[in-house]
Amino acid sequence: MRLAAVDETGIVDLNALEALLGDGVDLASVMAVNYDVRTVQPIADIATTLAQGLDGLYHCDATQAVGSIPPRIGRDFDLATVSAHKVYGPQGIGAILATARLFLFLPSITVVDLQLPIPDRVLGIPNQRSTIRPFGISAWMECRRLPLCRTRSCCRVACPSYAD
Repeated sequence: MRLAAVDETGIVDLNALEALLGDGVDLASVMAVNYDVRTVQPIADIATTLAQGLDGLYHCDATQAVGSIPPRIGRDFDLATVSAHKVYGPQGIGAILATARLFLFLPSITVVDLQLPIPDRVLGIPNQRSTIRPFGISAWMECRRLPLCRTRSCCRVACPSYAD
């Protein structure tokens, strides 16, 4: 594993990233938004850099970016992962967003081995298969709601007298 350098604000150094690419790099993975330092990575710029020197896949951890950065699968990245609880869905469920060419190779349900002992936060979470559909519904509802929120926020900035 190789790690790219970041600047003082946590943004990936594109020159350092480019220097890491070459033979033997099958996957590059970048966290779109860092929840600790609130850094938002320039996903499109990173994609451009990777397209020039990466023979493998580009994965984006979009968990913290859900709703704020529109996913452009195939344009900005090959694979993205998201978590249901970020769009008010059930805990313990995630999704892999993939390009059409990769989608065919992904199993319909992927099970990740649990680390034992099972952490307390996992106890009481319903059967994962029964919560996948609610995740899809939550994601769909959030995708419908967020553009309205953005419009209202912009209107409040431009027109402070705007009322709901």
